[in-house]
Amino acid sequence: MRFSPSAVDFFLPQSPVFNEPGFPDGILLFRNGRLADFNRTAGDLLGLLPEILDSPPDLRELIAAPDFALTEILLPTLTQTAFTNLQLHLKGTGSRLLWADAYLKISRSEEQDLLVILFHDISAFRQVQEKLTLIYQAIQQSADTFVITDLDGHVEFVNSAFTQATGYRLDEALGKNPRVLKSGKTPKEVFDDLWKTIKSGRVWKGEVINRRKDGSFYEVELVIAPFFNEEGELSKFIGCHRDITAKKKMQEELVFLEKLSVAGELAPKIAHEMNNQLVVISGKAQKALFLAGNPEKSAKALEETLAEIEAMARQIKNLMNLGKPPVFEIREFSLDEVFTHSIQAIDTTGLLKHITLNWHTDQQNHRIRGDFQSLCQVVNNLLINASHAMPRPGRLHLGVRRNGNRIVGFISDNGHGIPEETGRRIFDPFFTTKAEGKGTGLGLAISKQIVDAHKGEIWFSSRPGKGTIFFLEFQEVINSEETDKDSGYVS
Repeated sequence: MRFSPSAVDFFLPQSPVFNEPGFPDGILLFRNGRLADFNRTAGDLLGLLPEILDSPPDLRELIAAPDFALTEILLPTLTQTAFTNLQLHLKGTGSRLLWADAYLKISRSEEQDLLVILFHDISAFRQVQEKLTLIYQAIQQSADTFVITDLDGHVEFVNSAFTQATGYRLDEALGKNPRVLKSGKTPKEVFDDLWKTIKSGRVWKGEVINRRKDGSFYEVELVIAPFFNEEGELSKFIGCHRDITAKKKMQEELVFLEKLSVAGELAPKIAHEMNNQLVVISGKAQKALFLAGNPEKSAKALEETLAEIEAMARQIKNLMNLGKPPVFEIREFSLDEVFTHSIQAIDTTGLLKHITLNWHTDQQNHRIRGDFQSLCQVVNNLLINASHAMPRPGRLHLGVRRNGNRIVGFISDNGHGIPEETGRRIFDPFFTTKAEGKGTGLGLAISKQIVDAHKGEIWFSSRPGKGTIFFLEFQEVINSEETDKDSGYVS
């Protein structure tokens, strides 16, 4: 620097703050309001060259508005005995602008006024500060609740949304534990998992039910993240609570409306099927009444009536059980027995009268575990569908074989086949290609539900105009001594 000795004596700092290493960054000296000198650091920060002193700028050109207006107000109050501290923007050449933590002192005489500005560049700090301020304002204005706690869960910060959501004021929340919001409706295991997760340094996400200050309940979507200090140590927890009470209620209403819509769509189909069966039952009952004088014919008509009532009862049961996990009587048996029983049952209906049956088996003991009657129902459905799909006369191939440790049954017909578009929906409830009144579309849906519950598989292969083959596959029983004959879910 080229300051005179008197100037150097003037700006030598008295305050201990100037004894800190690296302070000040820059020094600017003004004589009668114009720049008289500057040190190298000030020149580098502001882009000032020595030649600028040939036509020195005034204070207004180096201090940005509105900071210059503040400086003008302060100038008359400055003294030569103490520094005045303020933060201001300093302007350099071009578009240079930096935030400065500045210390000002002035010396007045009849000949001249000497103003010295010692400053430290805090631009980076102010940028961080502005970002933090922006984040703070965003958090304060957020509709979501933010809570910061120490490692023991004591509240250190909450935003304004916390008061709106919980009813607790800031002074009521600080120092407290968020457990004041516990409703008793969230399982303890949820909170055990929460604390285990965040104390291990991982983020926890979940849903809990909280209790407001007034005692009312509300559901929240909760995210809690760990916060690490500069040493990498876990120091705090930051939680974000989103009130999803309205969202949950809307979801429940949508589910209810969807159920109403489905019920409205299915009701005519179910009513039509029930009405058809009631017409048949009524007709047979009237026939039995008409034949009351002939006990033999009347008894046969009554038997037919009871058979229709039982069929209707089974259909109602199927509708009630659709989508529910079935409960079975579990025992061990051969899949061959299931096929044989179903063939005999369907044969009594006359559906197989014009169909040639070909039975194929490898003559091995195909033992599986499950509910015998339910699997007979599956095979019955497949046989009935096959009989409806085939011409007269028709050919039906069916049988059972072993494939590794799996038992596979199959039913193959020479019917009209299944188009690709139909095949994609064939297991959907209430989907049918039969004429109105000829089917409910429940047979294959219920069959798949039964097979799935047995941890088996059902699939098909078809060629339009050539026929279709359905497959049933189940796990073979290897050690029959471990067979569980108790009732329950298939395991």
